[in-house]
Amino acid sequence: MLTKSFEPLSTGVSRIRVINADDMSAEGKLKSVFEGYRSRKVILNACFGDDVWTLTNETSDIRLALSFADCAFTAAGWLGCRADDYRDCMKGYIVLHLGSLQLKTLQCLLRLFKRIASMNAGEASEIVRDAHHALAFLKLLPGNSEYRDSVIEALEVRCGASGSGGGGGKHQRTLAEFSNYLRFQEAMDAFWQTASRERKLFYFPVYFWWNLTAILPLRVTEFLLIPRNCLEGNALTVRRTKLKGGEAKISYRIADDYECCRYSVSERIATEIRWYLHETEQMRDTDLGTLLLLEPHYAGLGKQAQARNRYYSYDDLSETLRCFFDEDAAGQNAGIKSIRLGDTRHLAMISLIISGGSPVICRELAGHADINISSSYYANISTFVECISVERFRRAMGGTARFNGANHYPTAIPAGTRRVSGGGCDAMQVENGDVRECVKAISDDGRIGDCESCRHFWPDTPGVRPQFRDAGANKKLVDADSQHLIRMIELVRRGLGCQEDVGAAILRLQHSCHRLTDCLAEHYSNEGEF
Repeated sequence: MLTKSFEPLSTGVSRIRVINADDMSAEGKLKSVFEGYRSRKVILNACFGDDVWTLTNETSDIRLALSFADCAFTAAGWLGCRADDYRDCMKGYIVLHLGSLQLKTLQCLLRLFKRIASMNAGEASEIVRDAHHALAFLKLLPGNSEYRDSVIEALEVRCGASGSGGGGGKHQRTLAEFSNYLRFQEAMDAFWQTASRERKLFYFPVYFWWNLTAILPLRVTEFLLIPRNCLEGNALTVRRTKLKGGEAKISYRIADDYECCRYSVSERIATEIRWYLHETEQMRDTDLGTLLLLEPHYAGLGKQAQARNRYYSYDDLSETLRCFFDEDAAGQNAGIKSIRLGDTRHLAMISLIISGGSPVICRELAGHADINISSSYYANISTFVECISVERFRRAMGGTARFNGANHYPTAIPAGTRRVSGGGCDAMQVENGDVRECVKAISDDGRIGDCESCRHFWPDTPGVRPQFRDAGANKKLVDADSQHLIRMIELVRRGLGCQEDVGAAILRLQHSCHRLTDCLAEHYSNEGEF
């Protein structure tokens, strides 16, 4: 996904132009930007499709050679994309940075991207200069590649550790992308309800990957190495890498580089695993003894089983996901775009943070070498909450609603509230001993049941209540509480804090997320549009 940010609006929300590299309309949007600069005589050549662009800032002209005539494109294997797609992404990256980077800088970046095209994965992982640009560029390439994911992760560590400019390791997803995940879930569930046994066996790896890694933040390789005898009751055994952070010594042996961890999973997931184990019990096991087998994969593709049977690999999973989009998801909902295999790890971390899964969070974040890497998981929590609210209302309105963002500020305490200290409470169920709403009210210092922090509290003091109705203010509060949680986790990691501080910070963040959700829901119900 290519994105270009514009100036902040008065509401505090930035406008973002989103261009998908696989969308046929993407080239038209890029050409529109290109033509704008060409009409102003910044770009001197005649056509967007040219392999050589000439740009000028009036003091000097620069030449951008966008083909691979002067260098070799040898990195297709680990990049997971074709030379034509790579060249198109170079063009897109340059066009979307016109106006924000000097022409000489764009020329240097083009040279970097062309060098990457002739590097191996190990060399690309060691990029230092302009590493944050290399990271951003690799993230927007189409397709999936296990080696490219490993390079991206290495560059994230490098950018975070060095504090590379421009928020090197913090490339946020956008609201549109989160909507894509939610709609993919709908398509997957609808498909699974009606699919035949043969199609279920073929697509089980994608179904299981999506439903597991969207709640448990596994790396793709960790998911693929789940052992065959993984399930005992509802406890799932998963291999987790010991090599997080880049400091551990690599033994190149699964038994030494991974450790087995057990997690409780839902009955629904456990039932699907049992079904897969039963349906494949007569099939040939993989050499690595993994849960996912290759025989259903080859049968689904209509191919002859190959002699190799090492394990169901990253490339196999990527191919199956691509088939799902070709066969089902794209047909059911034209608004769904392809997603990357590594995206669900980011999504799972955000979900865990909001739901309060602190033991898993602390375990996961403790493996990162720098707090800047950890903080990338928190960068989009407010956007995630907003997106869920929008999608829920869209479904309730049958997909016909739209949001205009209007705020409503009540000027008086509504009728029907009961008196509490300093104001009124509209949660009438509390009188009957139901304190579930009270438990959700967390003060800034982590106290549970704080009335002044509760969305049901209407203070006697004029001018205080509107902050609960201001979506922009509540979104900023979620972002601030996310940063507070980051600081608490970092203190615990350094031995200067305690787990109770992390728990209080999580409760505080959950409370602000609830407030933002309720605020947005009120806007939608009042306006009937989003």
